[in-house]
Amino acid sequence: MTKRSNGWHFAPLHLLPVGCSGNFGHFGHFGRLIVVGRSIVAAALLYGCASATPPAILNPGEATVASGPSPIASPDIRGPVEPNADVVNVVDGDTIDVRFRIPVGDALAGEVEAIRLIGIDTPESKRPNTPVECFAKESGLALRSLLPLETAVRIELDVELRDRYGRLLGYVLRSSDGLFVNHEMARAGMAAALTFPPNVQYSEEFRAAAEGAQANNVGLWSMCASNHEPATANS
Repeated sequence: MTKRSNGWHFAPLHLLPVGCSGNFGHFGHFGRLIVVGRSIVAAALLYGCASATPPAILNPGEATVASGPSPIASPDIRGPVEPNADVVNVVDGDTIDVRFRIPVGDALAGEVEAIRLIGIDTPESKRPNTPVECFAKESGLALRSLLPLETAVRIELDVELRDRYGRLLGYVLRSSDGLFVNHEMARAGMAAALTFPPNVQYSEEFRAAAEGAQANNVGLWSMCASNHEPATANS
């Protein structure tokens, strides 16, 4: 999630073509993300939306790094995939808990791990002392409908293995049909796109999916203004 002084913001960013292109919720043409050293600065360009600053990129040594991204077929190509984990909880619209069947990254077989879905961002519903944000409940319900408890999934990793909170950063595929869950959440308008290098393997696909949802005014795009207050006729 991206936090502003006046509430949660979806980071409506069209990321620069330097390996940090955005995903679903990049409000397509609303703004541009500029990388300066280790800092990310979001500059609003159109529609009068406010600027947004994503969470800071981790400094060296703050995150565990994997050897490299795992290959995943195009989001449009589906078919059953071999599972390596089972869903034990859906935390919110972009985080799940799974129990691994085999070792994955630095997670051991039998361990329960929090998985933060790479490349998407949904409104906050669990942050202490923070009101539930626009469309947070709907996003959480959408992910629960895609991944009921005990759903067999395949977790694939990218370059950076964990975030600063210790959660594994993963691409989630539903084993039964190969549904690329990260992509589907953006395509259905249930999540915004948000990319943090070096995990950029599917950033362009995620961004295109989110822009399509926004253009069709579906999901959160039909209900929430850019700062996640309920949309009005003038927003």
